[in-house]
This record gives sequence, C-alpha cells and structure tokens, in this order.
Amino acid sequence: MQLSRRGAGRLEIGLALATHAQTLLTAGQDGLPMLAEAKRVARACRDPGWLPDLLTRLGRAMAPIGPRPAPDGAAVVTLSDRERELLPLLAGTLSQREIGAVLHLSLNTVKTHSRVLYRKLGASSRADAVQRARRIGLLPGSQ
Repeated sequence: MQLSRRGAGRLEIGLALATHAQTLLTAGQDGLPMLAEAKRVARACRDPGWLPDLLTRLGRAMAPIGPRPAPDGAAVVTLSDRERELLPLLAGTLSQREIGAVLHLSLNTVKTHSRVLYRKLGASSRADAVQRARRIGLLPGSQ
C-alpha cells in the first residue's frame, strides 16, 4: 500500500526490476541493466521512499560481477564486506551451517554469498575458491 500511494505503480515497477536484478545476481548473471532501469524509475518518482536506499545496497552487492583485468594483466577481484568475512571461514574446516552461526546468517544466505564469491574468483568449489584467493593475495598462505 505504501508504495502504491506514492507513484501510481511506478515504484512497484522499480521494486519488481530490483527483485529481478537480485534474482539474476543470485543465478550468476548480470543484473546491472535491470538495476539501472529500476534506478531510472525511482528517480522519476516524486516520493520514492526507501526504494533508492534498497537500489544503492543492491548496486553495491552487484558492482563487481567478476574478475576484471587490471592494467598490468592481473585479475582484480573486489569483494563485499560480507564476502571478506566469509572467505577466511571458507578456508577453515567449518561447515556452511557453522559459518552461518559464526556470522549470524542463515545457511541459505551463506550458500548465496559463497556462490557469488566462487563466481567472482572464477572457482567451481570451496577448495578451488580458497586456492585462487590465496594465489591472488586475498588470503594468507602459499601464493
């Protein structure tokens, strides 16, 4: 009701676009075009309420879609704060459920963050992600 009172349907469209962008991200796809459209819709609204804040948070989560080549040819991987908290725990022996307890996250949230982290590192498994993170200096250990 709150959204429908503010934009005659425009905010609902913006929220739907943001949800679609988040779904694409979770599936390992690029949701940035959907997010950009949602931001355009929110800017056109007289009173967008909390939607711009949601879109900003979502944009931060989506910004680094994968390793990008750096000018010197090395891969640059940008991790979110939560991913930086998760990575050292993945290098240990804790199960995903135990990692969730440590970080105060649900198992599904840990799995989602792990999938995004694997994608950013170009890894297909937990061990591969840890190895790649060590190789590029995101984790201490053998380079």
